[in-house]
Amino acid sequence: MTDLRYQQIMSDLGMPNSRSLLQALQQVAMEAAMEARAALAREPEPEPNPWRQAIDEALIVACLAPIGDNETAEQALARLVAWEVKIALDTAVSSEAAALVERGRSEIPPLPIPVRKGVEIMLRHYGPDPRVEPIRRWLGAMK
Repeated sequence: MTDLRYQQIMSDLGMPNSRSLLQALQQVAMEAAMEARAALAREPEPEPNPWRQAIDEALIVACLAPIGDNETAEQALARLVAWEVKIALDTAVSSEAAALVERGRSEIPPLPIPVRKGVEIMLRHYGPDPRVEPIRRWLGAMK
């Protein structure tokens, strides 16, 4: 590289008197990094949202994922409520849920005989299939 070309490159970098290209490039990179840091420091912090923070904390306590970047506080609240409802209706967790299920079973009207026969024929067709066992138990409880 000619001396004139080197001097032109160093001048373009803003360091016309520098003798080392590596030193000049390091200096330019350092200045760019410092400018980027200063620009980030000037950005205002987002306004804290106490509702969003409370929902986020409740999600974390429930061992659910915190609010995502593209999720609104309302969507996160719906997710939290759905989780709480699921827990409340789990018969293994709540005796009230178990009582509700038993009450529902006792209030089920009996199936008309032709419908019942059709369901029994369908169940025989499936054989010992675990997917239809809840239907078998339901039919047994209806007798």
